[in-house]
Amino acid sequence: MKVYTYCSFDGSKVGFQMGTFRPDSSPSDGYYIPEPKGINSTVRKAFENGIIRRIYGKLPKDNSYVVMVKGIKSNTDDNCSTKYCNFAFEFDENDFNSYSEYRSFIENPQQISDIVNRFLIPDNSVADYAVKINAEQFKNFMNEVSKNKSSVVDANEKNFFYIETNYQNSDYTEKLNTIFGTNNIVRTKNKSIYTNNPKKKQGILKTILTWIAGILLTITAVWGIVKIIKMIIQIFS
Repeated sequence: MKVYTYCSFDGSKVGFQMGTFRPDSSPSDGYYIPEPKGINSTVRKAFENGIIRRIYGKLPKDNSYVVMVKGIKSNTDDNCSTKYCNFAFEFDENDFNSYSEYRSFIENPQQISDIVNRFLIPDNSVADYAVKINAEQFKNFMNEVSKNKSSVVDANEKNFFYIETNYQNSDYTEKLNTIFGTNNIVRTKNKSIYTNNPKKKQGILKTILTWIAGILLTITAVWGIVKIIKMIIQIFS
């Protein structure tokens, strides 16, 4: 698994800086330090765009799954300043256990938000990032989120990517396709969620066709009434 960080805190010397770390082993000093490498372009764009609340699913043009959580705020342990946490978790598509972990992450978004700030440690002595990750707390975090690990492999969802926006009142289909360099992202019935899932497209198409059919039926009914009125006028003329 690869973990993305895009975090800051009141008093940070560097502000928000994007980095990654891999929690595959325990570091000797007990902390993971983010590095500026291995950053997927889709994840970067999702982090940097304010209309996007989170992304999840299979990364476009990639063989891995991602869950992103943004906008988490919490107080630091040593003072009353605020931490601002944005994280993404990338899982290998070819590892069944990783896909199962991915499923547990998307099924417990609130749990992630409640716990994720525990392992983020502000530290202005850390070059470039001014934050570090407590390895023990991160392990505890993974254990807690994985307690309800899903054993379900949803074959219908394994190839699709989802984007949740912060707004429902506007349609961002065109903007999101521009951001991610695609032409197949559509809006779902949940107006804040967009996807490249063709089944969702069919659902939208069905809605449009139903709407058109309703209009045609209305026109037909009105035309029928007009014809009847003309016939009545002719009879009494």
